[in-house]
Amino acid sequence: MPTSTNSKKIIFPTSFGFQIVKPENIIYCQADQNYTKVFLLDSKELLISKPLNHIEELLSSDFFYRIHKSYLVNINFINAYIKVDGPSVILENGTKLPVATRRNKEFINVLTRQ
Repeated sequence: MPTSTNSKKIIFPTSFGFQIVKPENIIYCQADQNYTKVFLLDSKELLISKPLNHIEELLSSDFFYRIHKSYLVNINFINAYIKVDGPSVILENGTKLPVATRRNKEFINVLTRQ
């Protein structure tokens, strides 16, 4: 079970209003132009009407890390780090995401401090 990131809830703007989410239920976020897709523990996917950098500011840097220009991950859900064929991570839900080469060294430092 993931470590609790913070009991504070995040209020995300959506096209129909607002969605209230606990940060510890977020597996990862994916940039989608001026929107962000948020993937949750219960397999739900939210489309947030803000860019990824805005979402990144809302979430704790202690538990969320920007591994790529398009991905922000909850490090509590990382199952494996793979360096073959370019660095990537495998999440608990089986999703494989790339790690940007320029972020790789810092990311390994973040992973190993956990």
